[in-house]
Amino acid sequence: HEGSDQDDAQVRDTMTYLDKDGDRLLDFKEFENALRCVRRGLPLPPMARKGVGGASSKPVIDEELASKVQQKLKAACMGTDPKKFFARYDKDKQGTLDADEFTKMVRTGLRIGAKELSDLELEKLVGALDDDGGGTLSILELADFVEFGSATF
Repeated sequence: HEGSDQDDAQVRDTMTYLDKDGDRLLDFKEFENALRCVRRGLPLPPMARKGVGGASSKPVIDEELASKVQQKLKAACMGTDPKKFFARYDKDKQGTLDADEFTKMVRTGLRIGAKELSDLELEKLVGALDDDGGGTLSILELADFVEFGSATF
């Protein structure tokens, strides 16, 4: 059957979101990542379009710091549904974390202080994790980071 223009746009937006390297093709890793998220029950919401090719300018992140945050997130999600862990910090119940909610999660939930990860570095991390440029982090974006670390930037 024929889909509506809105349905077609949602499919294009979702494919653009899943296409991490912006080559307009889903390689095996990108497809595998999407399947993992679906198996875990994580949503694949329609994403804001990044434009043709999906290229974006991401902040440069210290790999060691990113790895530290990733490992702490993995430990925090161990034995629990990632959606439930992240929902604790989603105060407006929108299914996303804004910069303030993410900061609170890092500072209180992961116990990473400003001496270990400065506010500026944390701001850069939010920018790098925000695949769709919407200014918030979806559970899918956070789950990508937990699973794949800085390869998702």
